[in-house]
Amino acid sequence: MPTNVNVNFNRIESFLRIVDAGSISKAAQVLQVPKSKLSRNLALLESELGVQLIYRTTRQFQLTAAGQKFYQRSKLALEEVTNAYIEITSRSGGLSGTIRLTAPEDLGTYVLLNIIDQFKLKYPAVNFDLLFTNQILDLVSERIDVAVRIGRLKDSTMISRVSGGIDFILVTSKKYLESLSTTISVNDLVDLKTMAFVSGAQAVQWNLKSAKERRTVKVKPHLKFDHFVAMREMIALGHGIGFVPRFICEKGLANGELIHVLKSWGSDLEPVQVLVPHQKEMPLLIRTFSDFLTRELSNKFS
Repeated sequence: MPTNVNVNFNRIESFLRIVDAGSISKAAQVLQVPKSKLSRNLALLESELGVQLIYRTTRQFQLTAAGQKFYQRSKLALEEVTNAYIEITSRSGGLSGTIRLTAPEDLGTYVLLNIIDQFKLKYPAVNFDLLFTNQILDLVSERIDVAVRIGRLKDSTMISRVSGGIDFILVTSKKYLESLSTTISVNDLVDLKTMAFVSGAQAVQWNLKSAKERRTVKVKPHLKFDHFVAMREMIALGHGIGFVPRFICEKGLANGELIHVLKSWGSDLEPVQVLVPHQKEMPLLIRTFSDFLTRELSNKFS
C-alpha cells in the first residue's frame, strides 16, 4: 500500500454530499456553500484520481462506473471513521442530548421502538422525544430532528434517504376463512367483508399486483380505520380481510393468529425514508442516529 498518498477528505465529503443530494446545486443548498466550491472540489478530486466520477451535463447527472465504486467504498470508509470517532467521544461522555423523532404510529410501535432500544444500549446518555402520529408534522416549526415517512415525497427542503420499502399483503383469520363456503379469488373481494385504512371519505381501492398482471379492486369495507394496528386486531378477531403492511402481520402470521390469503397477489413497495432538516452543519448526535436508523431500516425492509 502506498504511504505517500495525500487524501483530501474534504473533497471526498463534497463528492459524497453531491451524490446524496442528486446534484451540485442541491448539495450546495444543503451545505449552504457556494456551488462553485463544490464544483471545484469535485474537479480536483477527479484530477487526483485520474478518472471521471460523475457524468454531468445541463440535463443529466449520473455516476460513472468508477464513480459508483468510489462512492460505495469511500462512504463506508468515512462511516467507519465517524463510528470510531463516536465510540471514543461517547466513552468520554461526548455523545449525549435529546433527539426529537416523528414517525407513523404503526411503524413507530412495531419497528422503531426496537431500533431505538438498540441505539440506547450503545449510547445510554441519549434521550428521545417520540412523536408517533399519522399527521405530517412540520419538522422546522415542531423542532423535529429526524422523521421517518412512508411513500414518495415531494418536499425538497429536507435531506432524505430511502431505507428500503414496505409491501402490503392480504390477510384474514382462520375464523373468517372457515365461515366462507368456498376458496376465494381476487374477484370475490368486492363481495367479502373487508376492512381498510381510510383517510377522509374517498372511495377505497386496493392496487394489487401479481407476477403477470395488475388489478385495481374497489372494495366496500364495513370497517374503516385511521391506523393499521386496530385493523390488524379486528382482522385477528374474525371480522374479514384487510390489505395490511407485512411488518404489522409478521407475529400474527407466525403464531397462526393471521392467515396470508391470495399469496400470489401483493403490492408495489412503498419507500421508507429518513428525513432530516437542511442545516449547514449537522450535529454529530443527529448524524450518528440518522445513519444508524437508515442502516437498521434498510436491514429490515430491503
